[in-house]
Amino acid sequence: MTNDFGDDSGEKLVDWMIRIGQDVGEAAMVASGERLASAFKRARGDCENISGGEIEPSPGVAEWAKLDMSEFTALPEYETIRQIIDEKLSREGIRHEFAPMPEGEHLVFMVEDAPAVNDAFKDLEKATRASAPRAEKELSKMRERAKDEPIAEKAAHAREASSRLEAAKGKARDISRGVETRAK
Repeated sequence: MTNDFGDDSGEKLVDWMIRIGQDVGEAAMVASGERLASAFKRARGDCENISGGEIEPSPGVAEWAKLDMSEFTALPEYETIRQIIDEKLSREGIRHEFAPMPEGEHLVFMVEDAPAVNDAFKDLEKATRASAPRAEKELSKMRERAKDEPIAEKAAHAREASSRLEAAKGKARDISRGVETRAK
């Protein structure tokens, strides 16, 4: 490909495409991280309302609170976010469940645990904000590794992946038609 243009413009085009793709990915990553941190912050406000006396407890009855998770479910990779929240609350000893409801999924926990849930979400908000620079640094390292890889190696990897894909498609097609093939 490099020689297609008589100079190194082929390699430059590949590098440009990689940079554009990674920059778009980096921007989406940063935006998603900020949306997640903001969701944790707003959830903390909801927890403060629960523990701040807006809900009057009934004597002798366990009071449960529910926290709307719609802001979290709207983010990419929600299952991962859910797992992170679940593990954090479990480590903190907070009884909780994720409950599907007609209006969407909710985090259900004891009203008395609202301050602890608030603290857990505060920790997760801080961790999210601290993770962004580390993720950007890792993406930068990946970008550098890709840039340093010679075009011939990039092309070889692409051909190898293409061959595997074609072989997999061929096998699937043969199996689906009930065709038996013999090795030559």
